[in-house]
Amino acid sequence: RAINELNEKMKEDLNLRQLQKEAKRQADTVNQIKEDNVSTMEKHLDDIEANERQLSMILKQNEKLQSSVRKREKSAARKVKRISAVATRTEIAKQELKRLKSSFKTLEACADRVPFSQRKAFEEDLDKLKSLLDSVLKHRDDDLSWDEF
Repeated sequence: RAINELNEKMKEDLNLRQLQKEAKRQADTVNQIKEDNVSTMEKHLDDIEANERQLSMILKQNEKLQSSVRKREKSAARKVKRISAVATRTEIAKQELKRLKSSFKTLEACADRVPFSQRKAFEEDLDKLKSLLDSVLKHRDDDLSWDEF
């Protein structure tokens, strides 16, 4: 009976040692998993910090680009405004030239009413005026001619 009890005791001790070995192996596995998790988390944190730095640089570049776009938009708006003003002045000048042409034709029509003694001087003045108007018309971009009046 003592031998049976001793055998039982030895079996229990053997089971206990096996359980202790298994518990140590599982504890080692858990510790390794914890270390791996810590290492992985540190790597993820490093990646997150690198991404934050990259995002910060991208945001700064975006701000610079937006500022540049705003400057260009303002510049373009000023150019459009200037072009519009030039177009308005051009149209006004065209209308003035039409009025001058009309006045010139009126003067030409009145030439026969000028006294004979002054007619030669009047015709010379008309020729000078026509030459001056031709010169103005010649320097315009829209090729406005006498025929268009």
